[in-house]
Amino acid sequence: MISNKRYEELLEYLTRTDLLAIERTELANKRTLLAYIRTAFSLFLASLGIIEFFENQYLIYLGFIFIPVAIMFLIIGIIRFKQSESKIDRIIEYEKEKESN
Repeated sequence: MISNKRYEELLEYLTRTDLLAIERTELANKRTLLAYIRTAFSLFLASLGIIEFFENQYLIYLGFIFIPVAIMFLIIGIIRFKQSESKIDRIIEYEKEKESN
């Protein structure tokens, strides 16, 4: 989220509508990260449940396959969050430079 100091600084260059759009975009980015974390956590718990409660060997293998998939979901979510965050920051800097010229 935009800090108060940064908000006041950006207010010189951007309209309130633009600032609110940036805020909504940042919140959507965080919400997407939380969805990735929730999915990874659900897959991990599902894999533990499959491993613990089923005796079928194929289902146990499936449970062990879900563990690295859950970790991959978590890593992909964090990477996408960081990419989106840096893209938002670049757009803000571009708008500041454009308005100052």
